[in-house]
Amino acid sequence: MKLVKHRNIKRLFVLWLYALAAVVLSQPAHGQLNLEPVTISVLPGSPTTADDVVIRHDLVFNTGGYSVGGSNFTFLDPFHIQIDVFVRSPNPGDPVTQAFTFLKVDSELGMLAPGDYQYTSRVATIPRGQFPDPPTDAIFSQFPPAIRTGQFTVVPEPASLSLLAIGGWALTRRQRHP
Repeated sequence: MKLVKHRNIKRLFVLWLYALAAVVLSQPAHGQLNLEPVTISVLPGSPTTADDVVIRHDLVFNTGGYSVGGSNFTFLDPFHIQIDVFVRSPNPGDPVTQAFTFLKVDSELGMLAPGDYQYTSRVATIPRGQFPDPPTDAIFSQFPPAIRTGQFTVVPEPASLSLLAIGGWALTRRQRHP
């Protein structure tokens, strides 16, 4: 009786493995960008004119095999930034792991003047075999991007404000005492 039970458990386990393999192999290799957990953050959190500003994209894909193909940014006007991120996806049929891919893409903007900034982020996922080198705006017509927008404020650094206050105080003092 124990021997029969053991064989049945073994058969069930083998059938379960075959079913699992069939599910894994039937998954498409070209996954989709999962837009919900995508985060775009501005580093540092409250930038000043003395900080190098970085806009970070955290991208999550529902399968393995993705890599960053490139990114660039342009100032559409002094306070509006457009960021383009190009991601290479695996070709259909490429062997990939059934895991998630987490990518971080940093756009280093450098030091910015004080003001309220807006950004528009376009993330395009392009199969490896069709990835242009270098990527251009024309690719967005073939592979529609995920678009995100946001804003942040750059404030003058505290040292600049204190120097301005001291200068203003000195001017008012000089005007009172001729």
